Amino acid sequence: VGGPFVIQNEDNTYCMYYCSANNWIQYDHGPEPIYSVYKAESRDGLAWDTSNNSQLIPFNFEGEVISAPWVHKFHDCTKMFYCHRGSKDKFAKQYKIGCAISSNGKSWERIDKLNGLENGFGDWDNEMMCYPALFYHKKKLYMFYSGNGVGKGGFGLAEAVFK
Repeated sequence: VGGPFVIQNEDNTYCMYYCSANNWIQYDHGPEPIYSVYKAESRDGLAWDTSNNSQLIPFNFEGEVISAPWVHKFHDCTKMFYCHRGSKDKFAKQYKIGCAISSNGKSWERIDKLNGLENGFGDWDNEMMCYPALFYHKKKLYMFYSGNGVGKGGFGLAEAVFK
């Protein structure tokens, strides 16, 4: 279990989105943990109820890994940004940033195509983009993210453009 992201609900309860392994697959290069995003709830932020442990983001293919959720509430919906990758070889293991949308925070629809974030912006993020982190500054929405080599190539800052 790892990569927790906690938000406070309107009723002062808490919701934690986190990733957890649910399987292992043996490949020629070794075993790979297969993990996705789950949800826990808490009244006080200390004791967490994980009894509803269903996977929130469905896999698109066998061996897919989904991790590092970052949840952001917009005025009409909630969006979860995350990174996802394959497992079978070094090329499949290059993360991409994905997104899912929800109206209730419980059921999620994947919308991984994010205009402007598919291919990177330079030679430091052209192979991999991962670990999105969003924040507002002066009424603009920004995203920090890591580049190639899970950030070894550097990190970037993208500004959201709403149309």
